[in-house]
Amino acid sequence: MKKLTSKKTNPSVDVTDLTKRYYNKVSGWRSKGFLEGFVGEIAKRRVLPGLKRLNLSEGDKWLDIGCGPGLNFELGLKLSKCNNLDLYGIDIADKNVKIANKKIKKGNFVQGYADRLPYKNEEFDKVTYFHVIEHVPDPLKTLQELKRVLKDRGVANFSFQNKYGLETTTMNLSKKLVFLFGGDPAGFSKPKGMLDVRRSIFEIRKLCRQAGLDVQKVDGCILMLPSIAWRIKSLRGLTLFLS
Repeated sequence: MKKLTSKKTNPSVDVTDLTKRYYNKVSGWRSKGFLEGFVGEIAKRRVLPGLKRLNLSEGDKWLDIGCGPGLNFELGLKLSKCNNLDLYGIDIADKNVKIANKKIKKGNFVQGYADRLPYKNEEFDKVTYFHVIEHVPDPLKTLQELKRVLKDRGVANFSFQNKYGLETTTMNLSKKLVFLFGGDPAGFSKPKGMLDVRRSIFEIRKLCRQAGLDVQKVDGCILMLPSIAWRIKSLRGLTLFLS
């Protein structure tokens, strides 16, 4: 496999390893505080629409690609009120996998990569892929893998940050201002060289078609001001209203 490197930093830096180290770094905070307060409200609004449209049913086998410390499963279980779901998660960060295995007792979590899923063909009824595609070296390969493991009549939902959406502009601005309001102790400002590629809805649709996926519905947020809202109380209500 060709080793992908970062041109923004040392050319010997493997961006996959950079991503892995970053998510290991922030795993602890995200597992404890990511669903709390206004930060939690913003985080949940990014994934709840996709979780609702999964229409989870008893007995479903559900895979979350880029599962982190299991937050999507926590929300999905509460939302669906199902007691008999077969849960599988894969994440690039070892620490995320360790936390998820402790938090979700009935889950099956492994460390791995979205472009090399260690599962059989047509294994899952439901697949989620939330805010991961912007961080992978080969997005088409990951969607092809998603299609491979999804059952013929299965449902997949994934989210991404729209290149032309208002969220992208405001998030870029907020990252520049975040250090003026208490710094960035949780490590949300990603390191230079780490893949964080914004794509348009049209680009994502094209990738889905190339992967053989049938796109049923596309929607999204109007506006989000996450990093600023965490620090400036007067902006929190506006952020939640518009996101």
